[in-house]
Amino acid sequence: MNYPQYSKFSPITVSVKKNIRQLRLNAGYSMNEGARLLGVSRKQLEDIETVRNFVFI
Repeated sequence: MNYPQYSKFSPITVSVKKNIRQLRLNAGYSMNEGARLLGVSRKQLEDIETVRNFVFI
């Protein structure tokens, strides 16, 4: 059976999260460097960049 997948985040939020990650990677910054430049902890940057999908049955 196929169940629909729902994102925890709105489509625009998912897009922003992906863009932040891609910009950091394209600039060649590590997770630590990116976090320092944004003024957040590494864990906060991981949370910002993370997009999780959940399946509701």
